[in-house]
Amino acid sequence: MAELIGVRDSDIVILVDGKLELRPYASIKSLEIKVIGKHFSIGGKPPSEKNRDDLRLFSRFPQGLSPELLAKLLQAYGQSELARAKP
Repeated sequence: MAELIGVRDSDIVILVDGKLELRPYASIKSLEIKVIGKHFSIGGKPPSEKNRDDLRLFSRFPQGLSPELLAKLLQAYGQSELARAKP
């Protein structure tokens, strides 16, 4: 299980096992996100702009992750940078 932290044009930021990870859409084989009557499927390519906008609303930071906010989050989780998804 993971928490959706932020949604960006080419990737998402998730919290998995206490670690912030960057997951480019191209590296995601299959991801199902189900929230309050909505269902999103991501895999291999970026979701449509409309789906990204809808998905942002369900992330922890729907307003986006500014560099300052990301730095504070990384510090809070004891990281110097986002972990990269393993290919």
